[in-house]
Amino acid sequence: MSPEIKITGGKLFLESCVLGTFELNDVNVWARQCNPESGATKVTLNGGSYWSLGLKTELAGTIISATNRAKVEIFGAFIYPN
Repeated sequence: MSPEIKITGGKLFLESCVLGTFELNDVNVWARQCNPESGATKVTLNGGSYWSLGLKTELAGTIISATNRAKVEIFGAFIYPN
């Protein structure tokens, strides 16, 4: 299954957003109140960094898959895998 959103390079700022699956390639992300909703893998981070203040998600699956020396910091999360 291909991602709904695919971004390569740069900086991404997210606030109070609901997203499906997305793939980030060498992107630095700052998120606040992010809500990735989908099955399987919700966020694929290939290099870059992902910093989040508040994350909420539902459904079973991988929340964030980080590869190629990607860095992830999440402060406060609610995961409801119903």
